[in-house]
Amino acid sequence: MARAWLVTGRGIARKIKSGSGGGGDFDCLNRECPNCKQLIDNNDVATSDWPGFPAGVKFDPSDVELLEHLAARTGLGNSKPHVLIDEFIPTLEDDAGICYTHPQNLPGAVKDGSGSAHFFHRISSAYAKGPRKRRRISRCGSSEEPAVRWHKTGRTKRVLDINGVQKGWKKIMLLHESSKGVAKPDRAKWVMHQYHIGAGEDESEGQLVVSKVFYQRVQSRNPSTSSPRPLRRPEIGIESVPQTEYAFDSEVNGTNARGFADLDEILVDTPPDFQLSDLQFGSQESAMSWLERY
Repeated sequence: MARAWLVTGRGIARKIKSGSGGGGDFDCLNRECPNCKQLIDNNDVATSDWPGFPAGVKFDPSDVELLEHLAARTGLGNSKPHVLIDEFIPTLEDDAGICYTHPQNLPGAVKDGSGSAHFFHRISSAYAKGPRKRRRISRCGSSEEPAVRWHKTGRTKRVLDINGVQKGWKKIMLLHESSKGVAKPDRAKWVMHQYHIGAGEDESEGQLVVSKVFYQRVQSRNPSTSSPRPLRRPEIGIESVPQTEYAFDSEVNGTNARGFADLDEILVDTPPDFQLSDLQFGSQESAMSWLERY
């Protein structure tokens, strides 16, 4: 007989978003009847043996899917958002948008590199006049804290679906921290992908966007403790060298197999001495006569 668990859609959504498996904290032990408003006690229903989800179950939408959620959130094309989308992509209502706090303080953001946090938020301007967007993060404590801001890297990219239709735009931003008295800011390991819909590659003031924030861990390389194996030269013995066999004897009539006489019996004489004074040059006629003699 198949087992049944008393769960809710929002409880499952929280489990998938957080990546947790077991446990029965689905906030459904005490439910209110939608008709008579009577509180229903479900403590007798066991949820502690909830098996959880298989490894790998998580919320990881693609660029196109995030833009589809954004289009539904804004009501573009009469599309409606999913009933549980707020559990997966909450909306940041602060005027500063996603820059109201450090990314490590955002709900659902983790520093172990296991997943990403997604948010709907609105774009705010850095100044009262001008198109520059706010990317400086508000300080939560004293003024001694390092100045933190998002820096855009690379070009704004078009996001296309499988049919080549443009769905929106994507910006990649890196977090930088500037300590007091240090001229060059240090790059942190927080990364943000920001998506918006529109004809232009720049978002407008107050426009709703969706962002994906994650902590980029750098995997350390453990050097191998074993020393590299030295290269060995191939050992070629005399026996392995192919020998050429000739159909004739090695010596024929005092000569070797190639037809040359024994080198010991060859007499090599020295060339005659050559004196430069023997060359007589003069006019062109004397030179021609000298060439005719030789």
